[in-house]
Amino acid sequence: MFVQTPARCFLFLLCLLTPLAWAQALPKLTLVYVEDETQVTLTKDKGGRVDAVEGAEVTVGTTVSTKASSVELRLEPNGSVLKLAHDTVFSVRSLVGLQGVSNDFSVLSGKIRMVAAKLGGNVSYNVFTPTAQAGVRGTDFAVEANDKTGDWICVKEGLVEFAILDANGGKLKAIPIAAGEFANVKMANFAPRKASASDLADKFEGLDFFAVREADVPGHSVP
Repeated sequence: MFVQTPARCFLFLLCLLTPLAWAQALPKLTLVYVEDETQVTLTKDKGGRVDAVEGAEVTVGTTVSTKASSVELRLEPNGSVLKLAHDTVFSVRSLVGLQGVSNDFSVLSGKIRMVAAKLGGNVSYNVFTPTAQAGVRGTDFAVEANDKTGDWICVKEGLVEFAILDANGGKLKAIPIAAGEFANVKMANFAPRKASASDLADKFEGLDFFAVREADVPGHSVP
């Protein structure tokens, strides 16, 4: 006769609870603010549409396109936040624990701001444009993909590795961009430049948060 010992009961409960705990720990990207729902589209990788409403989950493979509207997103559970400016095309490439070991996003055109929570271990963030890659661990920065003036990055807090990519996505040259600096892939000398107060105002124009607070992002300090 089978006897259910305390040890077996514990293992049985552990088997039941582990998938639930794992599911709760998996990251998700959520729309927390939409300026104008009629000016935003969410398209899944297989072509399906999702309503661009506050609370909608933006899954891996989804593309967010904004016209005359900005949106704000929160990466849960770590608390990182993103702001997409008007006329931006943004996509989710991978999230930690799902399709990769880093949270990877693409800015195909337009401009975004990200305040990234500081993470331990080897977990990190990558933001790709058509010509560059920003490697991030915990910082406040803006990135623009602009085929005319060049893809650029500007950092308010922390340190970012900014790299020029070749046609196959390989790194041609990578440089560190510290707080108060910016760089553009089309610079004759690809190196960090000091950002003046007017530079910062210009780069971060339209990227102030409305529904989220930078101070709520773990590891982030507001000057």
